[in-house]
Amino acid sequence: MSERASSAGCLAILLATSVVLPPAAQAGWHPLSRGEPPTLRLWEPYRPGAIPVVLIHGLASDAGSWEPMIARLRTDPVLADRFQFWTFSYDSCVALPLSAASFRAALVRTRREIDPGGIDPALDRMVLVGQSQGGLIAKMAAQDSGWTLWDATFSRRPEQIRCSSEGRTALVAAFVTRRVASVSRLVFIATPHHGSAGPAVPAARLKDRLLSGRRRSELAGPIEEVVLLNGREVLSPSLRRVPMGAIGGLSWNSPILEALRRTPIAPEVPCHSIIPRLRLPLPGLHTDGIVRYESSHLEGAASEVVVPGPHDSVGRPEVAAEVARILRLHLVEGGSAAGCRIVPGRPDREGGEVPWVIGGRDQPNGNAFMKSSPSFSKKPLSCWRWNSRICRR
Repeated sequence: MSERASSAGCLAILLATSVVLPPAAQAGWHPLSRGEPPTLRLWEPYRPGAIPVVLIHGLASDAGSWEPMIARLRTDPVLADRFQFWTFSYDSCVALPLSAASFRAALVRTRREIDPGGIDPALDRMVLVGQSQGGLIAKMAAQDSGWTLWDATFSRRPEQIRCSSEGRTALVAAFVTRRVASVSRLVFIATPHHGSAGPAVPAARLKDRLLSGRRRSELAGPIEEVVLLNGREVLSPSLRRVPMGAIGGLSWNSPILEALRRTPIAPEVPCHSIIPRLRLPLPGLHTDGIVRYESSHLEGAASEVVVPGPHDSVGRPEVAAEVARILRLHLVEGGSAAGCRIVPGRPDREGGEVPWVIGGRDQPNGNAFMKSSPSFSKKPLSCWRWNSRICRR
């Protein structure tokens, strides 16, 4: 996590997920990866009634890359009032399905932690915004893959492989995806649905050569355990010579990405594509420098916008403007839930707390949570507290 993200001041919920990786597996080759576990981070105290927008960074990046976009979106008073911004940090060198499983577990557990009674309708209208590999992680949170992804990766079913019970549980969680019910809209930015035929492929093989055997095992987690106990024949034939790290999983027409492409996104979850494109003198070549247009294009998307710029364009105003348009559309299409706000009750005379109440968006006490909720301290944002969970800079 970069110092930029830390200095922004935020609440972090560090999650013990169903995918357990060794501590060393959290640190990748990218210098910004410092060994932190997968982390869902709230950039302000949790606001009941505000819809979460969860931003997921891409390869060799971190949550700080979203700061310019968050700053621009917050200049819109409607968006600042009706949405709250979260980010998900992960080691982008860990195999894609493992990171995606950690993310899904993070969303489920965070919902349970901050809204144990399930009374905040805004938490059922989450918007996921993913850049590059982050878009694939977001997509997997809206898919029920059945055995499609598993069969594209392994040649045997779980009961037929030798591994620890923990490893088998982690693999099933990662390769038999289940949709997260709280997710209601997806935004893809430069997302390689078909993979990348650009510099990512040689970079993957170079990384695999530079890493020690032990390091490769840590990044692959339970996948490597299964390979060691069963041989590489346990993998599907097309993956037996492919590095299992996250970059290797993004190669052009990767079997894993092909399985995700065949797996439908939940029909009630609209998707939007934002596709950067470089202005190149070569006719017929449409690319952002890493991902071609043919890979970023998604059939059936509710909207698609092509913007000028390179692959890493999340900080460009054109991209933020399109995300803002999609968020306003999300409010319009949200029905009655979009006009509700949950306001924390005031302490009663016996020292307890009146339960959370649902009020209209124009209710006089609509912004009272910052003043009356005993769950939050009056400290700077760098040390906001929620139910005794503290994140200091």
